[in-house]
Parts: sequence; structure tokens; C-alpha cells
Amino acid sequence: MKRKCFLIVVMVLLLYVPTAKGSEINDFLRALQDSLHKLGDPWIAGETEISNLSWEEKQKLCGGVTFPSLKEIANDPVLRAHNMSGKLSQKTPPPSEWDWRNVDGHDWMTQPKNQGCCRADWAFSTIGAFEARLKIINDIPDDRYNPDLSEQFMVSCDTRNNGCIGGHLHLAAEFVVETGVPDEACFPYEARNLS
Repeated sequence: MKRKCFLIVVMVLLLYVPTAKGSEINDFLRALQDSLHKLGDPWIAGETEISNLSWEEKQKLCGGVTFPSLKEIANDPVLRAHNMSGKLSQKTPPPSEWDWRNVDGHDWMTQPKNQGCCRADWAFSTIGAFEARLKIINDIPDDRYNPDLSEQFMVSCDTRNNGCIGGHLHLAAEFVVETGVPDEACFPYEARNLS
């Protein structure tokens, strides 16, 4: 378990290491190799074709959801319009645990769905959150009400995101609020970009 956690940390570090040349990469690799050696791990760290990629190129390799930078979040027009930037730190702390699948014995979530070969997790997670929100707002838990909104509509029509290549959750949420989303029956999922 310790080795698995260490490898995950190493992979994250390799992705988030700023793009550097020459001695900076060598210094990072040397420190990584020293850490591996101290743990007695036989894994060997070395420079790869990914080491010299820019941050944007590394993100493209990861696919799926991309996250905005802190600067983008701070300047986000939705947060600024609702004056949320200053309020985020003023909120009371969240409970130690919360699970919408069991609140007072009721399940407020919709069923998980299969995104297939399309990297549309950004659309699926956004739609899943809005489907659950519909159940919560209407106070209809469990299987008595199961909204099924169209992820394909998001993949094909949200031009601020990148369809099956990936997208930003905050942009996807803005898109849903601004345009709405039809039912799955109106625009069924096909796991590919349709335009």
C-alpha cells in the first residue's frame, strides 16, 4: 500500500512539475531517484518524452476533465457575479462526512452511466450533479423520480468545452444554467462528437 501511494504521488509530481530544461529536470530526477532508493523501491525514474512537454501538452495526454488555474477561478465571472470569491472562506466548515446516497435513509442520486470510449467525464459529472439537484429541489428521493438528462447534448453542443477530448466542470455548469439540457430520449448518448 505504501509503495502504491508513493507511485501515485510520483505520477502526480511528474505531471505537475513545471516544464523545465536541463539541470532543473536532472535535479528533480536525482531527488526522485534518491527517494526511491531510500524506500528500497526498485523502480527507476528517468527522463522520458513527457519530461520536456509543456503543461498544456501534459494535460492533453491525461484527457478527461481539465481544471482551471487559480487565476482563472479567481477571475471566474460566475463567482464574481454572485460575489462568491469573498464568501467562500466565510462559510461554516462542512460536516465531517456527507453522502447524498443516504440522507435520512433516502438516496438522492441518479444511477451511474457508462461514458464508453468518449472522455466525457466532465459532461457526465455535470449532468449527474444537476439530475441529483432536480431530485433534491423537488424533494423526491429514491426511485420515485429519476431525471435522465442528455450528456450527448453537452458533448455535441457545449462549444466552450472539447467534446470527447475533455472539458471544464465550471464551464459545463455555466452551459447547463444558460441553455438548459434536454432529456436523454431527445438526444441519446453516442459516445462521440456530433455536430
